[in-house]
Amino acid sequence: DRMGLAANSHIEHWALEHLFGLTQPKPQPTTLSAEQLARFAGEYSFAGARAIVTTNPDGLRLEIKPPAEAPDVEIGIPPSDLIPLSDREFIGRDGLFATMRTDFILNTDNSPRFLRFGGRIAAPVGA
Repeated sequence: DRMGLAANSHIEHWALEHLFGLTQPKPQPTTLSAEQLARFAGEYSFAGARAIVTTNPDGLRLEIKPPAEAPDVEIGIPPSDLIPLSDREFIGRDGLFATMRTDFILNTDNSPRFLRFGGRIAAPVGA
């Protein structure tokens, strides 16, 4: 549910600050080369949907699509631009994914093994 996705991060930050006195430092974006970004581009599959990752000049774009076996299913999550925080960690620029971290778990050859976002793990299609 889109409302839950948007609320999770805000509730987490509020609870950490107000219940435990902890604040997270503001994420500091970094710059990655087109080659570094390109290794993450592709299609990733998870339960009930697909994540399509493409590159853009500032980072990545994440689109959530219905599963290949049910292309007419309505997902209702708008695409999100992700800006790099490190060589494998990103944060949403705005919208539903704003403040939500997305990262890639890598194989020993530095290719993506999994995409992790919103409490979900997605595996590359065809891997």
